Parts: sequence; C-alpha cells; structure tokens
Amino acid sequence: MTLTLAWLLLIQGAISVMGAIQLRPQRGWGWWLFDGLVALLLASIIFSGWPKDSVRVIALLVGINLIVSGVNRLASAAR
Repeated sequence: MTLTLAWLLLIQGAISVMGAIQLRPQRGWGWWLFDGLVALLLASIIFSGWPKDSVRVIALLVGINLIVSGVNRLASAAR
C-alpha cells in the first residue's frame, strides 16, 4: 500500500509541475508548482525509507499532501 502511495504521489507531483509550467503566465501558478514539488518530495521520502518505515510514514505524508493540496485548491479558487 505504501509503495502504491509513493507512485501516486510521484505521478501527482509530475502532473502538477507540468500543469504549473503551462499556467506560468497566470496568477496562482506558483501554488501548483509548490504542490507538485511537495508531492515529489514526499514520494522520494517514501521511496528512500521503504519498506522499513512504511507503517509510520504513510499517515504523516498523506496528511501533509492533503493539506498542501487543499491550500493550493483554496488559493486557486480565491483568485
């Protein structure tokens, strides 16, 4: 399950970074870039410690990702 989450975060991060590059001239593109970079960072943390830290790290990293993604969506909706 943790390895699947790492792959999902990696894919989400790559898509968010590519989307931010396409949105670059518009306001709020930095939030998308930040969201993508955090997702890529979290995926790399999971990959580096897998499988020994699988149980403890999954809840923390999913929570961080959800908070950052939520802030990104709120910032995009507010403009």
